Amino acid sequence: MAILGGAIVPIFQGYLADKFGVQHSFIIPVFCYLVILIFGAYCTKYLGHVESTEAKAGH
Repeated sequence: MAILGGAIVPIFQGYLADKFGVQHSFIIPVFCYLVILIFGAYCTKYLGHVESTEAKAGH
């Protein structure tokens, strides 16, 4: 996901900066952070009941 975001988002943001200005192009990172926030809230709500396990010694 990070590779795709690092390859696609800057191109799209640059296109918006050329068309509408640099300040308006920063709506793209805001949208990306919003997606991350929603994903984190989803995981907290629906995966919060999953217990973590600790590694045991040996193989």
